[in-house]
Amino acid sequence: MAYNLLEVERTYQSLSTLVLEDLDKQFRAKRIKGTEYADTYQALMNTVLSLSFETPSKDEQTQLYARQREGFDDDLRRKMLDIQMNTWAMMFSSGLLTETPAIITSDEVSDLYCYMKEQVLSEPCNFVTP
Repeated sequence: MAYNLLEVERTYQSLSTLVLEDLDKQFRAKRIKGTEYADTYQALMNTVLSLSFETPSKDEQTQLYARQREGFDDDLRRKMLDIQMNTWAMMFSSGLLTETPAIITSDEVSDLYCYMKEQVLSEPCNFVTP
């Protein structure tokens, strides 16, 4: 697994600063003495080092999961548009509809089409309504 060393270093710096500040408070308050300080320091810094490598990876996973959820939403919108358009087409071809539904004559379908195109292709939609 490749690590973003800048993120690892940033995480290490922030965690170690917090841990060392608390450890120093405990030492000044005489709650930790002599070798306990060294043992505690070593254990805490090992934990900080481990967490420094885990945290950026978890942030990337969280971003990936968020994008996957967006992708599921995009897929649902596309399927809904596809179902609706196929239903209207079938109703028109079978003669069940004699007038065009208002949603088709308004810009709502064009807006939905442009939204889907922008989501998939990441480029602006220049759809011109006739």
